[in-house]
Amino acid sequence: MSESIIALDIGSKTIGLAYSSGVIASSIDTIRFEEYDFNQGLKQLEPYLKNMIQVLLLLVIQKIWIIQLENVLKW
Repeated sequence: MSESIIALDIGSKTIGLAYSSGVIASSIDTIRFEEYDFNQGLKQLEPYLKNMIQVLLLLVIQKIWIIQLENVLKW
C-alpha cells in the first residue's frame, strides 16, 4: 500500500499545503494571513485539517481491521 503525505510549510505570512504520493509533491493551496497572525492562518487551515483528520481516522480504522484479521488468521 502506498502512503500519501500531506505537508505544511508554515511561514510568517503564509501556510503552504502540499500532497505527495512519495515521488513528486503537488501544491494544494496557499493560505495567506497578516504577518505573524497565526490565529487567522489556523482559522483558514481548519477546513483542510478536518478533512485530513477524517481521512486519517479512516486509514487508522482500516489498519486496525487488517491487524485484527491477521491475528484471527494466525489463530
